[in-house]
Amino acid sequence: MTPVEGDIALDITLYFGTKRKADLDNFNKLSLDALTGIVYEDDSQIAELTLRRAHDKASPRIKIDISVQP
Repeated sequence: MTPVEGDIALDITLYFGTKRKADLDNFNKLSLDALTGIVYEDDSQIAELTLRRAHDKASPRIKIDISVQP
């Protein structure tokens, strides 16, 4: 996969296995850094970011939807 060019929007949902409190800022940085060079060249391309926390004991995960901005 070639990293996209131009502005992008990210919609990130963090599904935790427990309901304990979690600092979204820490997970946000981790997710964005992990995508650099794979999905986009640099996180300065992110024009819109939605971040939310959810609970799913059976299937903890991170869901990321990416769209290229016109």
